[in-house]
Amino acid sequence: MQLSDVKGLGKNRLQALQKAAILGVKDLLAYLPIYYDDCTEHIPINQMRVGEACCFQGKILNSPSIRYFGKLSMVNIKVDDGTGILSVVWFNQPWMCNQLSLGMTIRLHGRLTEKNNIISVVNPKIVDKAEIYPRYATIKGIPQKVLVSAIEQCTQEIERYFTDHLPLPLRIKYALMDLSAAIRLSHYPQQMDGLLEAARRISFEKLIHYLLAVRASRGNKQQGIIFSTSDSLVNRFIQALPFNLTQAQSKAIDSVRADLSSGTAMNRLLQGDVGSGKTVVALDAAYQCIVSGYQCALMAPTEMLVHQHMKTAQQLFEPLGIRCGLLLGSMKALQKKKALQTISEGKCQLIIGTHALISSKVQYRRLGLVITDEQHRFGVRQRKELENKAYTRVPHTLVLSATPIPRTVALVLYDDLDISIIDSMPAGRLPVITRIVPDDKREAMYQYIRQQALLGNQAYIVCPRLDDGEDEARSVRELFDELSEGMLQGIQLGLAYGSQKPEEKIEMLNGFAYGKISVLIATTVIEVGIDVPNATIMVIENADRFGLSQLHQLRGRVGRGTKQSWCFLLGRQNERLEVMVESNDGFFIAQKDFELRGPGDLLGSRQHGFSDIMSEGYDVRLIEQAKECTELLASDISYRDSFNILTKQAIERYQSAIESTAFN
Repeated sequence: MQLSDVKGLGKNRLQALQKAAILGVKDLLAYLPIYYDDCTEHIPINQMRVGEACCFQGKILNSPSIRYFGKLSMVNIKVDDGTGILSVVWFNQPWMCNQLSLGMTIRLHGRLTEKNNIISVVNPKIVDKAEIYPRYATIKGIPQKVLVSAIEQCTQEIERYFTDHLPLPLRIKYALMDLSAAIRLSHYPQQMDGLLEAARRISFEKLIHYLLAVRASRGNKQQGIIFSTSDSLVNRFIQALPFNLTQAQSKAIDSVRADLSSGTAMNRLLQGDVGSGKTVVALDAAYQCIVSGYQCALMAPTEMLVHQHMKTAQQLFEPLGIRCGLLLGSMKALQKKKALQTISEGKCQLIIGTHALISSKVQYRRLGLVITDEQHRFGVRQRKELENKAYTRVPHTLVLSATPIPRTVALVLYDDLDISIIDSMPAGRLPVITRIVPDDKREAMYQYIRQQALLGNQAYIVCPRLDDGEDEARSVRELFDELSEGMLQGIQLGLAYGSQKPEEKIEMLNGFAYGKISVLIATTVIEVGIDVPNATIMVIENADRFGLSQLHQLRGRVGRGTKQSWCFLLGRQNERLEVMVESNDGFFIAQKDFELRGPGDLLGSRQHGFSDIMSEGYDVRLIEQAKECTELLASDISYRDSFNILTKQAIERYQSAIESTAFN
């Protein structure tokens, strides 16, 4: 069966699927739901919470009618379930009037919203059956109904494409259901408990593939460049720093220097919390490289982060006579030509850039060290392409990550890297104070933000992508409109989100960085690469929808100056949010994240690359079992056929993903 055989998928929709990396029936079946609407039970109206989606049921109290506001139509009803009365509105769906009647009992699924002090549910879906409904991430040009229908037409192919090659004794040992059954259950769930088992099996398969791919790609240690310099030069950079290093920074620098002088190519991960001082360790490595007569390339995932590194490097390196240069994809032709020339002639010693650093047009004179920041946002091929531009021998590689994960987990996920950890913060930093803000204190919180903005301080307000998988811009725009017309009226507000035009996004981020914008309303686009010391408040709307590690990353955007900073978490109080209140330690939070987030949080998450193995939040026990299972597959000769098949699948699964843009 081919995708072209599926009813409802014409030429344009097939092209839309192709853009979403769905090239065949197997890819379509592997496109698992991102979440589920559990409509098997309904919640009393008086227990519904603003911002949360749920199923509710009641009698219609009024005869539905259509009202028009220009081109906008509105159908409004009141629903009573005995515990409360709720206003329900459908915009631009006039046909709903014909489906509803006075006294009718109706079951609906939607999100409770509050705007201008009016609480209602807008555009809910009518629930025909008390079932669990899968919801898929929106693919542009493919309506949800068409996607569901297409998957349904292909379900007879599940067993063909998802034959379970994990030997039965191992499936029994680790209590795993059949893989094809897990895929089928993910698309057509019967009960939530069964979904947990299906998610666990799919997660296990991803981990097995990941570990086998790492095993296959792991090579022997390669001969590397030996960096050597005079005793008078080796510590010059550290001695010139305007601050003292922490003990953890000094230890990491010693490990990196030992690698650089060992004669074996360094392949090291430098892991540290937000603001822990990883950049200084990386720049010391760059300094050792440069004074030994080589060039260093530092690759970051965003132009904002590139400019941040450039500013720091120039401040610390230019007094030492070291020339730093930029290379960005957005550069004008003349600028880029000049930059390429200085790189090829060796006049630029530290080159900082984005993916432009691996362009075929870039020729390094003597590349000796490659530093990649936020490595999980790059593919392995991207890093390798940069390494392949070395002058002679394999260059040294230093990978930076501000995403703390438990060390036992890191040893599995970064199996091919040596690891250094910076587990302390520079002296003098005030810890960010975190508070959980209930619904009835939301207005007071925004009044406080207003006061702080008038005093010259700045704030971030982050809201999550809506669960229905629609355009992420919708959630931030709704909040922007609400605040600009209400509690923050008259305050200079900015808006930033991932799908925004790049030039608009950069303008907003720069406006905030230079103090022209007082409050930035954004999605998680601000998670990496924004350093604004004057920002003292981080507000996270619906914080209970984020993972702990991501909440911690977002909190790390404030507390970078000398003023006391605050993080306000809006959402239902739970154990995860209490952890944020309790601690500012990223490694403690990461451990708690792995303890608290089980396979239930993995339901239907799509796997695009190695970063998702880290970001999906697998529980430690599952990772340990997958590691043990991989070793059994590799060592037991009776499993050799399965080992070979699974290894082949692993390479096929990950090479196209991790070697291109898998870590996005």
